[in-house]
Amino acid sequence: MKIKLLQSLLILALTAYSAQTKLLDRIIAVVDDQIVLESELNEMTYFTFQSMGKAVPVNSDEFDVMRSRVLNSLIEDKLIVKEAEAESISVSPDEIKKQRDGQIDSYIQKMGSKEALEAELKKSYGLTLPKLKKQLEEQIREQSLKMQLAQKIRMKINISREDVTAFLAANKDSLPKEKESIMLAHIQKEIMPADAIVKAAEVKIRLIEEEAAKGAAFPDLAKKYSEDPSASLGGDLGFFEKGFLDPAFERAAFALNVGDVSSPVRSSYGYHLIKLEERKDNSIRVRHILLLVRPSSEDTLRAQKLCDSIAANAVTDSAFKKAASIFSDDKLTRDKGGVLGWLPADKLGKEYKDAVSDLKQSENSRPVLLGNSYHIFRMIERMEERPLTLADDYETLKNLALNSRMRDELSQRAERIKKRIHVENRLVKAEKSPK
Repeated sequence: MKIKLLQSLLILALTAYSAQTKLLDRIIAVVDDQIVLESELNEMTYFTFQSMGKAVPVNSDEFDVMRSRVLNSLIEDKLIVKEAEAESISVSPDEIKKQRDGQIDSYIQKMGSKEALEAELKKSYGLTLPKLKKQLEEQIREQSLKMQLAQKIRMKINISREDVTAFLAANKDSLPKEKESIMLAHIQKEIMPADAIVKAAEVKIRLIEEEAAKGAAFPDLAKKYSEDPSASLGGDLGFFEKGFLDPAFERAAFALNVGDVSSPVRSSYGYHLIKLEERKDNSIRVRHILLLVRPSSEDTLRAQKLCDSIAANAVTDSAFKKAASIFSDDKLTRDKGGVLGWLPADKLGKEYKDAVSDLKQSENSRPVLLGNSYHIFRMIERMEERPLTLADDYETLKNLALNSRMRDELSQRAERIKKRIHVENRLVKAEKSPK
């Protein structure tokens, strides 16, 4: 799973480099001083089909048609970058570096470590991390230039109601439809461990704290007591920056001095003892001992019975709203009657879809266990799929018309700059040449 996810994240960054490493390759297009290689075009075509959720129809007319469209798009993108540069639009090196590092950090997080990322890059792509960074920098620069030019053009476009009406009339058969949507409210009841379970874990972690204070080796204590997978490593979590772990854990860990052991820390997982081993730039390396605090089967049954009672009694909108304010553990919605707002039906996760798909308006679901909480869902309103209309979707249609006008302007600028610089599409020449 990690490898597939990494491939989807990296594919845009790798196409240019992988193309350059292939000995049997050819230039498929030239835009001024830039080139597009056939391998790059093929990989972008593959990616386009995959992003559409379609199997790649290799050696087919459909593939050839898509390849031609992708190449035209690549050429236009390069022309738009040239136009942005001609208008003195720029992006600062600091901003490029910030975005690049953010993407690299996300890859590292998905792979588990920087070392794992570097190993996968070398194994699957013959690529080093510095070379990946260089490719990302160029992509980020070009994307930023295109976006800035597009925004500059967009801000100068005025769309009247007559323009929107004409846009709808001209495009009504091709416009996306307003998907089926549902308005839901919910009551979330987290399954909490009984006080006795929490107290027992607290007493035990303090006894372990006493052993550490008397000189027991922290790695040995972690191997003996910790209920975290890192126990076999003596509790070693390796290096990490802020933002990756439980907030309460991080606050305590980053406040320590090297060599110090924290007092017991309560996180969403249980009780921890944390020892700070090293600091390096913005990262720290810690060991920890975790005693899990988990609800018992009795705690789960108690929460389920409460939710059964709520679902059976909160049968009116006003009663459900009041119950949400009293019982719900969702701090974001409980003061709003539990209302989650309008949600596209086709974007719901399977667990949610199974819970609400058969609900009628003003009907409550049975309590549904999702993660460590029971949820009661209430169907407030359901809206079937329908065409966009001026009456109900004016702002959506206005934005679509505005974006269409902006794309047209970008394409026109690309055509104008094409007359000033050398552009060569060799795919067209190859298709026209006799076979």
